[in-house]
Amino acid sequence: IVLGLLLSTSTYSAVFAESLDEFKGTAVDGKVMVTENKTVTGDSNHLSFGGTNNSIYGVAVDVSEGKTLTLTDVNVTNPTITGNGNIFINNSGNAGAVVTDTGNGFGSITSNNVTITAAGSGIDAYGGTFNVKLNDTLDITAGGIGIHAQEDGENPNNASVINIEADKLLVNASKQGIYLTNASVKQGIDIKLTNGAVITSTTRDNGGEAAIQNSNQCKGTLTIHTEQGDISASGVYAGAWATYGSSIVLTADNTKLVGNYGILNDNNRNESEISNITTNAKNGNNTVTAKTDGIRNFGGIVKLTADNGINNITAARYGTYASGTNSKVTLSAK
Repeated sequence: IVLGLLLSTSTYSAVFAESLDEFKGTAVDGKVMVTENKTVTGDSNHLSFGGTNNSIYGVAVDVSEGKTLTLTDVNVTNPTITGNGNIFINNSGNAGAVVTDTGNGFGSITSNNVTITAAGSGIDAYGGTFNVKLNDTLDITAGGIGIHAQEDGENPNNASVINIEADKLLVNASKQGIYLTNASVKQGIDIKLTNGAVITSTTRDNGGEAAIQNSNQCKGTLTIHTEQGDISASGVYAGAWATYGSSIVLTADNTKLVGNYGILNDNNRNESEISNITTNAKNGNNTVTAKTDGIRNFGGIVKLTADNGINNITAARYGTYASGTNSKVTLSAK
C-alpha cells in the first residue's frame, strides 16, 4: 500500500501600498522603478487641472512587464511613464486625470494597458503634445470628456496634439467621447489602432455633445484608423460632429455611428468654413442610425465609402439632408 500526500499550494501577487511622497522618494536619478505591484494614493483634497503638487510631475516612472501600478487621486501632469506594465489611474476630482500643459509641453505613456477612471476628463492636452503607445487597451471612463485636446488659454499659440497607438480603444464619457476643440492654431488628434474602438457619449448638455467631435477653427483633423475591427461611436446628440472647417476621418472594417444625428456637419453659418467628415469601411459597411436625421450637412462635405459592403442609413426623419452653397454628400459602395 502506497500512501500519497497531496499538497495544495496557492500563489498570489502582493500589492504594496505607498503614499505619493514615499513613491517619489524611491526615485534614483529622477526615475522610479516599479518592479512589484503597487498602489500609490495621493490627496483627494489637492486635485487640480495640471497641478504639479500632489503629482508625479518631475519624476519618470518605469513599470516592469506584468506589474501593475495604480495611481489614486494623484495629479498625473505631464507624465513620463515607460515599461510594459498595467497602469490604473483613478481620479475623483473634477479636473483632468491625465493632463499635459505648456509648463512642460510634453507627456507620454508607454505601457501594456492603461485604464483611466475619472470624475472629470480622462486625457486632456492643454497645450503641448501627449503620446500614448500601448500593446493592448486604452480604457477610459470619464464624468467629463474622454479624450480632449483644447486651446491653451495662457499660451494660445501652443498647439495641443494627442497621438495614440493601441490595440483597442474604449471610451465611455458623460460629455464628448473624443473632442478636438476650437483654438487659434491648428491642432490634432491622431489615433491608430489594431482591433477597433467603442466610443460612447452618454448625456446631452445645452449645445449637445457627440461621441466624436471636432470644432477646431484652424482646420485641425481628428483621425481614427484601425487595421481591423470596427469603429463604433454612439452619442445622445450625435455620433460624429464637425464644424468650423475641421475634419473627421474614420477608417475601419465597419463604422457605426449612432445618435439623434448620426453624422452632423456644419460650417457654423460661415460658407468659407467647409467641414469634412469621411468614413471608410474597408471590409464591410458604414452604418448610420439616428433618431432624427442620419446625415445632416450644412455647407460641408460628407463622404461614406464602403469598399466591400453597403452604406446603411436608418433615420426617423431624413436619411440625408444637405443645405448651403458648399454642401455635398457622397455615398459609394463596391
